[in-house]
Amino acid sequence: YYLERIREVEPDRFAVIKVGGAIIEDELDTLASSVHLLSDLGLTPVIVHGAGPQINQELENRRLESRFEDGLRVTDERTLAAVKRALNNAGKSIYFALTGKGIDAYRFNSGVFQAEPLDEDKYGRVGRVTGVDSSNIQLACQNGTIPIVSCFGFDSAGNDLNINAD
Repeated sequence: YYLERIREVEPDRFAVIKVGGAIIEDELDTLASSVHLLSDLGLTPVIVHGAGPQINQELENRRLESRFEDGLRVTDERTLAAVKRALNNAGKSIYFALTGKGIDAYRFNSGVFQAEPLDEDKYGRVGRVTGVDSSNIQLACQNGTIPIVSCFGFDSAGNDLNINAD
């Protein structure tokens, strides 16, 4: 009964799975197997990922301090480069885990989340999501491709902003 109900879901409705960096480090195969099951059931979830531990490691490798204000990572220009690299690598890890299970997947590194900067003096290049361009994500879903979306935004001037995957 429930499998039939799931299969009856309208194609423009989908579930978003938020994947944190700890899952990428410790449970990537389990994630890929779970997504494979959903895919076998005819569902196309959208994966939005962060990379907290990976960002911490990247900052440590670059000998940069990791600072938080109000639970948000303070992101100056050098930190932003580390965040971008860590998110890119995290997205690749998810992509290769999914495709290794025979799942068609596509990575969206940017261009999805429009954002506005929070208090730049306090947080640096950290933004709050103000809009989502879901057109390419919907197209991927319609084609049976699992979208993997990085939690990276851009402001109205096209500047990159670090956003929280939650």
